[in-house]
Amino acid sequence: MAPDNPPEPESKAKEKRRLPLKKRIQIFAVRTFGLALMHLIGKTTFCRKVGEHKVDEARGPERKPVILTLFHGPLFPIVYWGIPGTCVMTSASADGEILAYIAKRLGYTTVRGSSGRGGKRAMIQLARQLRDGVDVAIAVDGPKGPANQVKPGAVLLAKLSGSAIVPVATTTKTYWRFQSWDRFRLPLPINRALIYVADPITVPADADDGMVEAKRAELERVMLDLQEKVDHDMRSIVLRLPDRKPRDKMYHQKDAEPTRRDT
Repeated sequence: MAPDNPPEPESKAKEKRRLPLKKRIQIFAVRTFGLALMHLIGKTTFCRKVGEHKVDEARGPERKPVILTLFHGPLFPIVYWGIPGTCVMTSASADGEILAYIAKRLGYTTVRGSSGRGGKRAMIQLARQLRDGVDVAIAVDGPKGPANQVKPGAVLLAKLSGSAIVPVATTTKTYWRFQSWDRFRLPLPINRALIYVADPITVPADADDGMVEAKRAELERVMLDLQEKVDHDMRSIVLRLPDRKPRDKMYHQKDAEPTRRDT
C-alpha cells in the first residue's frame, strides 16, 4: 500500500487560510464538480490498453517501481485508468490544489511542486516514493510547456533512483480541446479510450550531462512517436472552442496534433 502523504508545512496551511473566501468557494466548487465529472466520464468509457505488459518488463525480476511519463494535454485517460497507488506531482498553485484533491480521491498519492516553485523538494519526495516501492507518474512537458517538449526531470529522477522510465500515450474517440498552452483534452461521456505503452528507457547512475540530454531527447522522440501513433489509430473527433481565426468546430485528429520539435 502506498504511504500517506507527509503533513504539509505550517506555512502551507497558513497560505491556504489566507485565500479569499471567494477563491476558496471556487476551489471547492471546481474540485467537487471535477471529481463528479471524472467519475461520469470514467464509468461510461471503454478503455483498451496496448503494451501494458511492458510495465512489468520495466520492473524486472526485482519488481522495482517505475516512472510513468505522459504529456499534459491528453493525460485524462491515464489518470482514471492508471495504476492504483501511483504518486503524481501537481503544481503548488491553487489549480494544483484542485488536481491534488481529485487525484487523492481516485486512489493516488501526490507531491506538490513544479519547475518554478518547490521543484527540487518535489523531486526529492518523488525519489523517496520510488525508494519505498511506489510508482511515480510525471507530465514531462510541464508545468507550463511548451507542449510536447520533454523536460529533463524524469531522466534525472531515473538516474537518481535506478527506476526505468515507461512512456505512455493516451487519447479518446471524442473530446473537447481547450485553447490552453497544453491543448488539454476533456473527453465526452460514453466514449472509447486508448492507452499505448512504449518500451522502457533506462538511465545509468553515472550518466553525465551529455548522456542525460541524449536520454531526454530519446524520451521526447519516443513519446512524440507514441502519441502520433495512438492519435492515428483512434482517429479522434475533436470539439473545440474557436481559435482567434474562426475554424470548423469539429474535425478529425489527423488535421491537428501532435506538434513535433526537431531533436
